Amino acid sequence: MISVADLIALETSPQVAYDGYDELRGEARRRTAGPVNPADLGAYADIIRVHGTDWCRSVLGRDIPPTALGRGGLPVIEAEMLRVAHERNLDPPKPPWLVQWQEESDETRRRRDEINAAAQRQDAGRWAAALAACGVPADQLEIRPNVRSQHVRHGMRQQLLHVVPLVDTRSERRRHQAGRELCAVRHARVLGEPTGQPATCASCVKYTAELRPVTADPIEPYARQNHAAPSALDTDADSGTAEVEPADRRGAGPARPGI
Repeated sequence: MISVADLIALETSPQVAYDGYDELRGEARRRTAGPVNPADLGAYADIIRVHGTDWCRSVLGRDIPPTALGRGGLPVIEAEMLRVAHERNLDPPKPPWLVQWQEESDETRRRRDEINAAAQRQDAGRWAAALAACGVPADQLEIRPNVRSQHVRHGMRQQLLHVVPLVDTRSERRRHQAGRELCAVRHARVLGEPTGQPATCASCVKYTAELRPVTADPIEPYARQNHAAPSALDTDADSGTAEVEPADRRGAGPARPGI
């Protein structure tokens, strides 16, 4: 397997699949013996753009940086090697390390695509199950991406897709305000436009399966949580207002002794 260390080693020990590498490099060294002509940079850029990165790698016998020219890019002598190869109409075969690297990259990409496809099927199944248990119509729910943050899921960085109800709803233990993601606690996230994809936020999917309209009869766990034996300070689960128990329900308490 071609590693990063192998690619770095090629910088000092290039490997090509054509004859004449040393002569090509010698000609480029002779041409670049004097000061660098800034006008040459445009010619170098045109050659790289016309031939592509694989041709450049095959000529130089090593990988080329993402920014081939400028700071951190190719040395002038290697840029001139590309120009000499272009003038000579050199069509070098790919060296073995490049062929192997691309085959491994293709295999890695194929495996990543398979994992991603399986993950999408899993997300779709979980979302379908949550909608089947949801007591709120699906057209009252929107799926929106978090545009300010990304999470690593299945080996890839992705924007989580959150569920946003269009009406006030409740789950077993929480009320959910219309227009805010179900998993919101304090500060609302910055969400993008609605998408037709399945929700991927685990908390939002969990709450979706429990959703009921605020006016519906409480579901059992919700009833146990919010409608237990009355206390001195009872909170109305639907309105959110506190109801203080009247004096005649609290009882007069033991009689105070006479003075």
